[in-house]
Amino acid sequence: MALKLYKFKAEQLSRLITIKQQFADNTRIQEIVDLHLIPKLQHLRVMDIADYVFSLYLASREFKVFEELIPSEETVDQLIENKSKLYYFKAKYMCRLMRLRKELKAKYPEKAERIEEIVFDLATRLHVLRKDWLTMYLFSATLACKEFSEFCALVPSDDEVKKIFVVPKEE
Repeated sequence: MALKLYKFKAEQLSRLITIKQQFADNTRIQEIVDLHLIPKLQHLRVMDIADYVFSLYLASREFKVFEELIPSEETVDQLIENKSKLYYFKAKYMCRLMRLRKELKAKYPEKAERIEEIVFDLATRLHVLRKDWLTMYLFSATLACKEFSEFCALVPSDDEVKKIFVVPKEE
């Protein structure tokens, strides 16, 4: 697993350097890369992937170029072997949310601002998600489904919830 993470980090670093070179005249992009993304990437562990994706998301709100660095769910599946951990759930659903964000903004350009508001709410909830806050995330995801049915993909199945958020049996 460590080899996959090192490869991911090296590829991300290479892409960040390319972005820095492409936007050498933009001091804000230089600052985001140098002060935020490279330090996060340097110390990245598999349990921090959701946090890194959240940072990329925040950067992409300001500059679309950072969107291309957001990994896919498949990449997360390859990087994180232990699928029963909270950090896997957070990373998987954060990447799914970023994919949906892109798809919905392309499908409904006139509603881009509202989509971004919903995505920001869900991304923030995922970013700080703890086991005891799952109901708040589920509530928000369910509300998002009412506006855009595509967001229903962010509601985990019962089995997935049971697998990750093991609830002790009542006696």
